[in-house]
Amino acid sequence: LTAACEITSLIAPTATDNCSGTITATHNATLPISSTMTITWIYDDGNGNTSTQSQNVIINDNVAPVADATSLSDINEQCEVTSLVAPTATDNCQGSITGVPDATLPITTSILITWTFDDGNGNTSTQTQQVNISDITAPVADQASLSDITETCEVSSLTPPTATDNCVGTLTGTSNVTLPITSTATVTWTYDDGNGNTSTQNQLVTIVPVNAGISVSGITLTADEGSADNYQWVDCNNGNTAIAGETNQSFTPSANGSYAIEVTIGNCTETSACEAITTIGLDENTMISLTIYPNPTFGKLNITTDSEVQKVSIFDVTGSLVQQEELSSFSVETLAPGTYTLSIQTNLGIAQKRFVKE
Repeated sequence: LTAACEITSLIAPTATDNCSGTITATHNATLPISSTMTITWIYDDGNGNTSTQSQNVIINDNVAPVADATSLSDINEQCEVTSLVAPTATDNCQGSITGVPDATLPITTSILITWTFDDGNGNTSTQTQQVNISDITAPVADQASLSDITETCEVSSLTPPTATDNCVGTLTGTSNVTLPITSTATVTWTYDDGNGNTSTQNQLVTIVPVNAGISVSGITLTADEGSADNYQWVDCNNGNTAIAGETNQSFTPSANGSYAIEVTIGNCTETSACEAITTIGLDENTMISLTIYPNPTFGKLNITTDSEVQKVSIFDVTGSLVQQEELSSFSVETLAPGTYTLSIQTNLGIAQKRFVKE
């Protein structure tokens, strides 16, 4: 007997007995028969006499399962495939068979899956399915806009912003600048998901120069910058030599001269313009009525006062004496353009006035 899958029924053979006549055989098999075997048929005459006969049963499944779907649809995802819906096939013996893939989950790159249908009898068939992984979504910045950064002198460190990517999750931005930043710049932060998708975000960095201005009150000089890391007053008339011990925000010189301050914040140091002090040691009499004109002047300078002019001294911005007169009207044509201080000695005392030579 030959079958592809199984035998569910048997036709019993017969024998002829000398006494009983026709005898139908019985067998030693259990139905259904699903594997190759040899059946033994037994003929029994009921009188203690038996005979046997053998019959070969050959089960030979050589038909592969047939896929239920003619073709499998492509699977398209942006990031990964974490589960698969197994296709099925129909086998002539086993019925419905579920396919087994050759892929390992999760699938994170584009591949061609091969599904195998195995009927357990040595017959297999296969079917392929394309998986396309194509991330086309750029990261989205976590902040709608980045706050401007304003610093004096320089920026030595930056806090990277973050973005969220549909596949990778949280991403940290990378900048296009080299630290430290010493001049105003726009920092471009780039978020890269590693799958060919990027987004950018800009952040303005403003570098404010060190304020090296000076305010003068009487003969006291004060740096306008109130939060410097270091102050150092210098003598302009001595090659900007540092004045020992004068490292406070304010400085009161003990002698006439020209002074400046070096203001340090972080790695930046700025030096102010020189400021002349010319009134130390002079008793300025503010009660003297005194006018100078024209001011500014191109050449001639006149002094009007209710007292007697005895001597006029002219000092430049460095505190140096550049001209002396004993008259109330004189020429300053030889002076270079700039600001000057008049120290006017009268019979009532000394008065100070500034004028501009054009």
